Amino acid sequence: MKPLFFLVFTLFFPLFAATPPPQNTPARTGKDYAVFFYVTDYTDRQLTPLPETKIECEKIAKELYDNFGFVKPEMVANPTRQQIRDKIREYNARTYNPNDQVLFFFSMHGHYDGGQTDDGRGYLIAKDGKWGDLYGDSYYSYDDLRTDLGQNKCQHLLLAFDACYSGAFGIRKKGPSGPDYDEQPDCATKINKALQYKSRLYWCSGSKKDRTPAKSQFASQWLETLRTGGDGGIVRSQDLNFALSKVEEPRCEAGTFSGHDEGGNFVFVRNNTCGSPPPPPISNDRDGDGILNSADQCPDQYGIAAKSGCPDDGNSDEGNFTNSGNIDRGKIPNNGNSDRGNSTDTDLDGIPNTTDACPEAYGTAKAKGCPDADDDGVPDKSDKCPNEKGETTREGCPKPDNMILVKGGTFQMGSNDKDAGTDEKTVHAVTLSDYYIGKTEVTQAQWRSVMGSNPPELNFKGCDECPVEGVSWNDIQAFLTKINQQTGKTYRLPTEAEWEYAARGGNKSKGYTYAGSNTVEDVAWLSSNSGSKTHPVATKQANELGLYDMSGNVWEWCNDWHDSDYYKNSPKVSPAGPSTGSYRVDRGGSWRDNSEGCRVSRRGDNTPGRRSYSIGFRLASSPQ
Repeated sequence: MKPLFFLVFTLFFPLFAATPPPQNTPARTGKDYAVFFYVTDYTDRQLTPLPETKIECEKIAKELYDNFGFVKPEMVANPTRQQIRDKIREYNARTYNPNDQVLFFFSMHGHYDGGQTDDGRGYLIAKDGKWGDLYGDSYYSYDDLRTDLGQNKCQHLLLAFDACYSGAFGIRKKGPSGPDYDEQPDCATKINKALQYKSRLYWCSGSKKDRTPAKSQFASQWLETLRTGGDGGIVRSQDLNFALSKVEEPRCEAGTFSGHDEGGNFVFVRNNTCGSPPPPPISNDRDGDGILNSADQCPDQYGIAAKSGCPDDGNSDEGNFTNSGNIDRGKIPNNGNSDRGNSTDTDLDGIPNTTDACPEAYGTAKAKGCPDADDDGVPDKSDKCPNEKGETTREGCPKPDNMILVKGGTFQMGSNDKDAGTDEKTVHAVTLSDYYIGKTEVTQAQWRSVMGSNPPELNFKGCDECPVEGVSWNDIQAFLTKINQQTGKTYRLPTEAEWEYAARGGNKSKGYTYAGSNTVEDVAWLSSNSGSKTHPVATKQANELGLYDMSGNVWEWCNDWHDSDYYKNSPKVSPAGPSTGSYRVDRGGSWRDNSEGCRVSRRGDNTPGRRSYSIGFRLASSPQ
């Protein structure tokens, strides 16, 4: 722990030391501290990077330091779960004065394991979290976080969660106002009244059912409220509540947690409030950047001291916090009383109101200023797949096309091994032409992007990258019709011969028993290692062709009717199965089968209308 934070301190301190931190106003007898925990990159590469977290946290931290007299905020970049806990415990052990305040801000992925019930637990996913950890063993649970914070001796704590499903933290009970705040005769008394009682407050970026966009409206609204909100330079919890209530998708939530007193509050007090010297007259500082005209080389453009009052060109590291170039502060004076309606960029997303299709919501240039969680250029409000990067021509949904070309050839189909079933034992030569087959099974997210909703009998919900299951052969025909209409392609199910040839590795086959190995657990999720559930696709070793999960995870429907004697009379070239039957073929074994069921030659069968939590499918197509 110590080397990480020592490095952060030594890198940043000289930049802060160049300009002494603003003094707290006379009305504030306590100190304000802030700690920002953010994760931009995960150890598990299957977890999506979040580069925005650094930018968003640094903007808020800079505002607190520059304009609200906070002690230099700590920026804890890419912490592990243990490092977060250690830092919180470090703050717990400090000695505080009665009016001191501490803000803990978390910006990272989140998780909720409650499904459709309210019985679940919520988690923060730190740097070392593991993707698809449905039971949260590698995550920092909110239960543990509440326990850790219960040891903190500071009178006033505020937590902010910018993470998916963060509403799972608390009880969704709004913290009450301080006593008679609006009736106090002066602002110093107002502040002291607001801090009279112990406060334990939190805000989160959505409910426990909500995903939070990568480019956070929650963080944007925080920043805007600090800059333009409040009463005479004082921003209270109620002001944040009011501002955050404007964020609709997802809807932010607020509440209290253990130890909160009725009437407890948290306040942000802007510099120059309650009797401190007023800011320079506007005539002496025309652009309101705090640099007098006499020393300002760009007196009509909001700038920074490091550039002698001129705008940051993106290369300055003034104040230790990165300027992303996306915030237009030139129209927002530092006195806290600016008229939001006069801003040229109301939502502070770097896109002028004149060209912003969503001027009240933080957005992206690609989506014309509208929120765009998946950064595909399709605004969330019209994106049918808002959490999956897609195409404008498909209403924001992706192509479920991860096809691999299988070069044709001749192979020996079937098996005479001791474990082989009677319907496998007529080993025979089969010749196939080139075709394409899916790199993985069709996932839940891909099914939903085509069909608009999950299958009604989907069992393992809440895992977008897990294979879709609970789909019958008949259900898949409807899926194929729809995806072919959407894409103009001709996807289909593979024939049984195509499936086996691909599973064996095609013309690159090394003769393995399972799809890619003779050691089944290298390539398959099965009864011995699955934990009685499906797993995200492509998390085991691929076979010789780069195909995943052809052994284990879920059985896979093929196009053929099943006939136990078919191998005895099968055509030698491109067999397509019997012309009629009662059962359709499925292949590959599943999470609930033993190793015998995962052999590449193993045949299964089910009625076309059967829906099972152990059967899914992958796509195939013929060259056009």
